[in-house]
Amino acid sequence: MTFHKIKKTAIALLSAALLATAAPALAAPAAAAAQKQEQLVLHITYNGFERTLSYPLLITPGRVWMGVYDLGDAVQDYRREVDDKSGTVIFTSPWRRIELHVGSKTADINGNKISLSAAPLRKHGIIYLPVQVLTKLMNQGVQWDTKQSRLTVRTETRVLSVGGADSWFWVDKLYGNIYKAKPKQHAVKIARTTKDLRYASELQIDILGNDKHLLRMMDGYAEPHIITKLLVNQNQLVHEAKVQYKEKWYVPGIERAGEDLLMINGRKLAVVSPEGFVSAEYNMQELGGADEDYVVEALYDDALLLRTYSSRTLRLIDLNTKKKYLLGQELLSEEEQKAIESSNAYGYGFQGDQLTLTGRKGDQFTFKHRSLLAPFDESTLTFTLPRESAADS
Repeated sequence: MTFHKIKKTAIALLSAALLATAAPALAAPAAAAAQKQEQLVLHITYNGFERTLSYPLLITPGRVWMGVYDLGDAVQDYRREVDDKSGTVIFTSPWRRIELHVGSKTADINGNKISLSAAPLRKHGIIYLPVQVLTKLMNQGVQWDTKQSRLTVRTETRVLSVGGADSWFWVDKLYGNIYKAKPKQHAVKIARTTKDLRYASELQIDILGNDKHLLRMMDGYAEPHIITKLLVNQNQLVHEAKVQYKEKWYVPGIERAGEDLLMINGRKLAVVSPEGFVSAEYNMQELGGADEDYVVEALYDDALLLRTYSSRTLRLIDLNTKKKYLLGQELLSEEEQKAIESSNAYGYGFQGDQLTLTGRKGDQFTFKHRSLLAPFDESTLTFTLPRESAADS
């Protein structure tokens, strides 16, 4: 082999080696860009707190999309309706009805056409919406940090919303207006409550059938514990009640007696049918005899079982004679009664009398009791409601 041939071969081998080492370096920026484009972002900052998403954000240069279900959860005053087959998405609030379609850059707001810079799309079977929907259509605050790949969403609302299969409700905490919408329809104002709802933080619903609903508004994060109930029959507010419990420990009670609803307004109890008819009313403070708030633990035609909210002690009321029986005094030992008095004096009333109704047979009431003293055994106690005989009367 000649010198020139050897030189040529060496140069060819060196060039090949240089190209082989350079190829990864040239490919690295493209791979990094692709990786950055397909990064999985599963968290956003929502009203100052981190929130985990069900589906990762879709990120392309200048565009961010969010899964329709995640976006719907971020705007609590909107009802979200998704038709996966047709690709139609509808958001409804008391003031707006927004309709979008996969592949279309045109949105419908209350019958007006609005142009979007990007269209909703479908990926991996999930409908994604451009976050522009939040800013342009819903007037919410959105900020995208490109360096941190962080989406920040800030929403403001004065309404609480809840719904079932047949109807959706909104309650305006500022003005007390109640709105309702059927599926795919605009929301309409149906009533107004006079109760102060400014501190409500949660709205629940009981579906009573035949277009009757009980709306329950709660404030469980502060004292007092406030419960507001709104009974809606068809499109009318037929009964409302509100109670404020001053203790921070929640005391459960029953909310129904058969088909009737128990509506506590302050320290008064009304027995109300789902249609809104009041069959009985009771002044619990007068019947119970204590200057406290109450919950109901049982209601019969002839007897009412109340528990005081602070001291948590049971009293049985004979509705025929209006006589009350303090069950802690009737059934517990003197030592346990002193333990209740001591806990109340020092503000530990959450202990209560530890009496739980388990049944009734005739005039005899049966209770499960956990002792207030060591070794804290459980026992069964009974109390018979005194009745006047014909000879006594």
